[in-house]
Amino acid sequence: MKINLFGQRNILGGGVHFSSFADALRRYSVFNKTIKEWDITNQSSLIEAVSQTTEEDINIWFTASNSSMPFFKGKNILWAIFESDLLPRKYIEALSKGDLVWTPSNWGKKILVANGLPQEKIDVVPEGVNQYIFHPFEKNVNDSGFYRFLALGKYEQRKGYDQLFQAFRKAFSTTPEVELLIKADFFADEERARNELKNQVEGIGLKNIKIIEGAIDTNDLLALYSYADGFVLPSRAEGWGLTLLEAIACGLPCAAVNYSGQTEYLSRIDNLYLPIKYKIIPISDLIFERCWPSDSGNYGNWAEADDNDLADQMLGMVKNQSKWNECALKASTIVRSEFNWSKAVDAAIESLMRSKILTRPKFSISIP
Repeated sequence: MKINLFGQRNILGGGVHFSSFADALRRYSVFNKTIKEWDITNQSSLIEAVSQTTEEDINIWFTASNSSMPFFKGKNILWAIFESDLLPRKYIEALSKGDLVWTPSNWGKKILVANGLPQEKIDVVPEGVNQYIFHPFEKNVNDSGFYRFLALGKYEQRKGYDQLFQAFRKAFSTTPEVELLIKADFFADEERARNELKNQVEGIGLKNIKIIEGAIDTNDLLALYSYADGFVLPSRAEGWGLTLLEAIACGLPCAAVNYSGQTEYLSRIDNLYLPIKYKIIPISDLIFERCWPSDSGNYGNWAEADDNDLADQMLGMVKNQSKWNECALKASTIVRSEFNWSKAVDAAIESLMRSKILTRPKFSISIP
């Protein structure tokens, strides 16, 4: 029996998910020698993988569907990570072909069931955070007189930058000692997106909104979390919300919308972060529509932050720094303990055993 992992190691959220889960699974000695990683973007690699699979294999796909999946022997487990409450018919059909479907949150499971996937086929297997890297020990002591908010996430409509900029202008347009740092990656149409972000920030006319450009590695990312005093990103929806979880783990006070995949861990730190009021609105994002084709033209709904409430929450974070710093440390302890990658692997193993895809190994020993 082999455990075949189909994905790709990269700096994106999906790549971090794949590599972190794979590394955590390898720490279990009983599985270490059975694990084989396959680059899902490499066609020749997949052809090789097809020839090596057996009926006893477990194939874990870090994507909802792949045209080559039917050619693989063994049991197929599919990850389903999404942001809308309405899923395309073809997406559900692809998931139905798997033997088991994993999704990171109970919110995700509810959406899958509502869209027609059998409940008995679905298990919640949360993602995680590397508790050894993202830790409040690295947090800098702020003695500069400045307060720095950090927003970190891909520059697109889903991340709620419009609401964030409006809220920041309402709260801090005359407070230069409060800054908003924006680290927005551009995964599609990079030059256009970068110019659009710059023009948007210049149009606001505030010197205390700053854009951080350029590629960063894990050490740079950790330094960025450590440099900031608070984290805010009013996403309309998240499949999981990795940057938010990392910020919480680093001991940053956080303002967040309690909706979609991130509810899985936000529900465990109630009263230890600042929830942003929101309303549910229809999805009308062209990039989202290209990624999630719809037969009806209805792309579902997501949450839009109330920029007035967001402004109030950010003001509260600055005015009550001692309180929210203390709350953030408590929240960090909870998420690092309950939502690390070892916990994710434990949940995956429990799911495989529940479904009888994985059985306990039998050991024999000769004692003289």
